[in-house]
Amino acid sequence: MKTKIAALGELLMGANYAIAFTGAGISTESGIPDFRSPGSGLWEKIDPELLSTRTLRTDPALFYRYWREMENVVAGKLPNRGHEALAELSRLGKLRAVVTQNIDGLHQQAGSKRVFEVHGNLTSCRCMACKDEFPAAVLREQLAAGTEVPLSPCCQAVLRPAVVLFGDRMAADFAAAQQEAFRSDFALVVGTSLTVYPAAEIPLAVGRFAIVNRDATGYDDRAALRISAPVGETLAKVVEYIREKKSTP
Repeated sequence: MKTKIAALGELLMGANYAIAFTGAGISTESGIPDFRSPGSGLWEKIDPELLSTRTLRTDPALFYRYWREMENVVAGKLPNRGHEALAELSRLGKLRAVVTQNIDGLHQQAGSKRVFEVHGNLTSCRCMACKDEFPAAVLREQLAAGTEVPLSPCCQAVLRPAVVLFGDRMAADFAAAQQEAFRSDFALVVGTSLTVYPAAEIPLAVGRFAIVNRDATGYDDRAALRISAPVGETLAKVVEYIREKKSTP
């Protein structure tokens, strides 16, 4: 394991422009289950179709019945060592940006400054009629008060969370993340199986990447390095390695 930690540290230090690409696996240590793990994944408890744009349009009350469950899973969770390590790698000048599929906002809470959220986030909501945006609190307060379907202050139309649902286009950050990938020469892929498209195109566009993920991915044979170990512990050790190298005369 020490050899792989050192190898990952050297890859990061040798890169001219490195980015991180993260998925649900980086947040499991914060108590947020991932989506596809057998027996524990969110999609084993909630049918993804219930959280689609189609359900939101045709039966918003049904959509919000299950959206409450999704928000409850994320509520009150804090960054873990993995999020903190990526933020520290940015401060050390070894990561230029974090591209994430996650909507939990934990990278920003941990201190990462340049975060591209390709699936949106939970900080805002918007009117489905005029598209005006509001703080997510506008939506949450209505749900907390027992409102079956939250409505916008502007048009009294259905409010929707500013996340990418099944059937949606990618968030605006996706185009910016693609540009980051084009200028990068290395990607640190963390906590993702690389099966969700088009998000998974980001590290593939970089070309050279390392994978830190508990389970195997379909791109392990293309990775410059593959580490199957707990994400938080692994990334914390990589930070230690780089700090030691920087402090060595």
